[in-house]
Amino acid sequence: MAFKTFTASIKLLIDQERNKVLLAEAGNDFIDTLRSLLKLPLGNIGLLFRKNKCLLTGCLDNLNNSVENLSLNSFRTHACKRMLLYPRSIHKDKPVQYFTCKKRGCGLLSYYETSRCSCGKLMNSEIYLEEMERDGVKDENEGGFCKVESRFFITDDLRVMKELPGDLIQFLNKLGIKDVNMNAVKELEIGSKEIFNLLSHSLISKTTLTDVFLRKQGTMLVERPLLIGPSTKETTAKDGKTRVKIMERKSDRNILYAEANEDFVDLLFSLLTIPLESVLQLVGDRYIIAGS
Repeated sequence: MAFKTFTASIKLLIDQERNKVLLAEAGNDFIDTLRSLLKLPLGNIGLLFRKNKCLLTGCLDNLNNSVENLSLNSFRTHACKRMLLYPRSIHKDKPVQYFTCKKRGCGLLSYYETSRCSCGKLMNSEIYLEEMERDGVKDENEGGFCKVESRFFITDDLRVMKELPGDLIQFLNKLGIKDVNMNAVKELEIGSKEIFNLLSHSLISKTTLTDVFLRKQGTMLVERPLLIGPSTKETTAKDGKTRVKIMERKSDRNILYAEANEDFVDLLFSLLTIPLESVLQLVGDRYIIAGS
């Protein structure tokens, strides 16, 4: 998906009295782009947010910056750092590219040309695997997930529907809208900037369309005074393999910082490689993101 050149039109039904988006209507290109973003690893999403100056969610940007700022001496190989900075997405346009060493018979493949083979040689010889094209098989989903020329309705909290449950008047009545004359229709042409803003706000808000297109909310930073009297204690995982030393503020039991070994840091950094939709599936309804 070429996000840089993306453009789409979206039609908004707005409650002018409350300055709120009631409903949106968009085509398959808009829905496909939103869904393809769910396939991206968290590390890629953090980079996209930063490049497009979007609302930064939680500590994701700090985790990305930490990988970027650490020296190569902190990683096993250069490929390990590159893998964390630019994790590969399962939703890709280009054919799969691998690297192998020049010695025959090894048979090892890597995504990164800075990796070392088990024989010790550098794996810098390119190889492309295009089984589907070679076997004459065409991907039915090529170009997107939804059927071309389809139209969809989207609610303020990003629920996507092919058809409304009942007619428009009934739908508005369920939202508490009695006077339809107070509503206005607005049609917009949007690009990648708006798409990334939608994604970032969707992680912290249940009124995503309103926040992005009407209120245009930015990042809110809250500073807390540092109180004296911190204490330190060590926490060990149940399996006894990971030990973390934390500095805790006694007044409110907030953690100021932690000291850990490489196994815990490996776990943290590996989060950058997990696709967003997998994170949402793992979390499920057990945890609620702030603002939702």
